[in-house]
Amino acid sequence: MRANRSGIDKEYSGRRHARACAGILALAAALAGSAGASRAAETEPFRLCADPTNLPFSSDNPSQPGLYVEIGKAWRLVAMVQQIAGRLGEASETISKVIHHARLGGDERLVARSALGMTLSAVYGPTPAVQAIAQCEALIASGLADRQVQNLIIGKVALLHAMVGDFDTARRNATSARVVLRDLSQGVRAAASSLDVAEVELLAGDPAAAERELRADCEMLQQLGEKFFLSTMANALARAVLEQGRDEEAMAWTKTAEASVADDDVEAQAEWRCIRALILARRGELAEAEALARAGRELAFQTEAPAMRASTLSDLADVLSRAGRVEEARSAYGDAIAIYTAKGNVTSLRRAEHLLLAIQ
Repeated sequence: MRANRSGIDKEYSGRRHARACAGILALAAALAGSAGASRAAETEPFRLCADPTNLPFSSDNPSQPGLYVEIGKAWRLVAMVQQIAGRLGEASETISKVIHHARLGGDERLVARSALGMTLSAVYGPTPAVQAIAQCEALIASGLADRQVQNLIIGKVALLHAMVGDFDTARRNATSARVVLRDLSQGVRAAASSLDVAEVELLAGDPAAAERELRADCEMLQQLGEKFFLSTMANALARAVLEQGRDEEAMAWTKTAEASVADDDVEAQAEWRCIRALILARRGELAEAEALARAGRELAFQTEAPAMRASTLSDLADVLSRAGRVEEARSAYGDAIAIYTAKGNVTSLRRAEHLLLAIQ
């Protein structure tokens, strides 16, 4: 299972814009926090402009919600940039600030969207899968105000169920969430809803089913010229096609991913390199394959995402095994197994153990 972007709001899909906004707004929020660092009591509201009554940007009345909500939204942009970069521990801390300010401002919709951010960190971060399931299902049971967010969370919980080997629950949750999300949205958002279903199928060892979920939506995103979701979905499709033995087609999809991915999208940058490395290794182009696999691993280890780290290690091990460097391959598989074990990703753990045994 690889991290993906399907839970991030499309309204912020311009990542360079989000990053720029995050820098400005994070400064305001940081100043808001530092202004009262020496005080034990609640700080006075920080004014974001010269006019103290210019709601919703600022207020000289602490009972007005505008200021708190705006600071919460500022932290939310920061959290999104952190999640895209794979800094999930930092993102969790930032999201707690979003929730704090959203509750002060009485913005239940922002609280709900922040719950989605917490879910993404639980799924893709180091929280053990069983514990993450309990956390996410508690969020669902709390009755979130946003139906779309609730079903995005359900789709992510499906990935956790697939990690622990409960594929019936995983498929049921992912499919039901996709139905609701497609009823609630159109175009790009509807297309992106297939990604969680496909990831469940990849974990379940059914790449043909994953391809069926992804192909039409990837082709639609290409026609629309959309890139935010396409880079991740093209990578997933490339892996699904490769696992069915169609190497040239998989190569073409890695090129689609490469052409559409943003510089700061670490996960997608790592993934296309690793998939292409597997293809090149099968061709016997081992030096280039190893270079790409190692580059993917280095990118993955810039993040706090265990699934991404372990996946790149497994791909590197495959390349090294084909090059006849058995001990190095065993070591890489061993490192991947340790990461999967810590996460409680039983499904990927068993697969890595099987691959390790195959080269002994």
